[in-house]
Amino acid sequence: MLITLLSCSEPIALNATILSPSNKSSFEIGEDIPFQADVVFIEGKGVFNFSWFSSKDGIFNQESLSYTQNTLSTGFHNIIFEVKSYGGVTATDTLSLIIGEDYIDEPQIELLSPNNGTVLEDAPTNIELLVYDQQDRSEQLWAELFLQDELICDGSPLNNGSFVCETTLQMGRYDLLVLATDLDQYTSTFETQIEAVSRADFDKDNDGYTPNQGDCDDTNNHIYPDAPELCDGLDNDCDESTLTDVGSECYDDDGDGYCEAPPCLNSDLTAPDCDDELSQVNPDAQEIPNGIDDDCDGNTDEGTVHYDDDGDGHCELPPCTNSDSLKVDCLDSDPLISPDAQEVCSDGQDNDCSGIEDDENAIGCSDFFLDLDGDTFGNSEETRCYCDNGSTPYTGLDNTDCYDENAQAHPLQTEFFTEDRGDGSFDYDCSGQEELEFEGEGDGCNTGLLTALGLQCEANGVGWQDGQKSCGESGFWIEECAPDIPVICIAICAITGNLAQCLECGAVCLPDMDYTDQGCR
Repeated sequence: MLITLLSCSEPIALNATILSPSNKSSFEIGEDIPFQADVVFIEGKGVFNFSWFSSKDGIFNQESLSYTQNTLSTGFHNIIFEVKSYGGVTATDTLSLIIGEDYIDEPQIELLSPNNGTVLEDAPTNIELLVYDQQDRSEQLWAELFLQDELICDGSPLNNGSFVCETTLQMGRYDLLVLATDLDQYTSTFETQIEAVSRADFDKDNDGYTPNQGDCDDTNNHIYPDAPELCDGLDNDCDESTLTDVGSECYDDDGDGYCEAPPCLNSDLTAPDCDDELSQVNPDAQEIPNGIDDDCDGNTDEGTVHYDDDGDGHCELPPCTNSDSLKVDCLDSDPLISPDAQEVCSDGQDNDCSGIEDDENAIGCSDFFLDLDGDTFGNSEETRCYCDNGSTPYTGLDNTDCYDENAQAHPLQTEFFTEDRGDGSFDYDCSGQEELEFEGEGDGCNTGLLTALGLQCEANGVGWQDGQKSCGESGFWIEECAPDIPVICIAICAITGNLAQCLECGAVCLPDMDYTDQGCR
């Protein structure tokens, strides 16, 4: 942050004060910490910038004087607020705080260098320590450094806790003792050993190997025995039998024509290989469901049954690579079709992947009544919502069926039946009564005239011969009568034309009857 204060003169002094938090404050992990500072010029005004610094986390704010922070690391922090003016004036203020731990009375001492316990013989060496206290500022502490019980350095650490002692040691092992005392006269000690070694036994580049251990270039921490080859034209692994850069990112190691960081030394292909140890993994490979990014596009198993390709959260064969869903997607090329989708009537798709198209409660469905006999009429108040013609047993368009266990019984029935519908009733058309198919009684035949056309007969009433039949009963039904003339009487009847003589000869009128069943509806 840059703050500009207009004035005719440059500042010659300024003060910086941390207003909050208070010194030696304790906070829980993740707790909001209000940082606030004030800047006052003693004389003059000018342009300045500032920063908040933690001894544990480094600079954490350069944007505002008032700031809330909740991501500082667990442990002890020396907080430094620093202001610098363009006129060269600097002011600081410090405090200590602790996150997620309890304060410790004694000062704390950490060895920063040498970090591997060795120094180079007969050469100037910096022994560097971090000295801090959870009550007092680092510059208020007093530190003493002893080698072989001899005081080498003493003094106060810098405000960031740094305490550096320069010395030169001959070859050998030395006992190192550091004492640190705070304002309350609490003293802590730190003891270790350091060893001054020859150049051949000194790891100058801190890569873990010395020249005597096979480091062929102790000035480059990327060069040591068994180091990975880099694309630098150097023998990184210190092995003359291994070609330079073989195994590096610019070398195609698996022979698939691609390397990790093109241009490749042994290939003209320019796309990067994401796994140069597997020849089946490269930018030209076909993706297969194996949990590996076969084609090096940054996605794993895309386009396969284990990958959610349409982004609806489901794949064809769970578990999915890019989703936690265990539900099966029946069409992974359409995000509108998935186990979470709602079914839509009559679109030709199984929208919700239930295995059934147009199942219950789909968008656009209609209520159908419970229809046990499938005649499209129900007799219950129970309904369910289905597409098109419903789904068995919910196919009823209304609930006007009078008997829902026989598909022939419904309000639109026009046929007659000779057997009851199943409950003893013949009310097949749901009219509330049983309508007879045949009604009436017949009583033989009447003899009519004798004409040139023969003996004329007529029924004495159309109907049942022996009385009205009930639903399902059987009997003879008389529709008409017909003459029955013996052969010997045919001539007499024809020649004489006398009805009486014809009848005396044996001619009679007989009923034309059919044996039938009484139907009802």
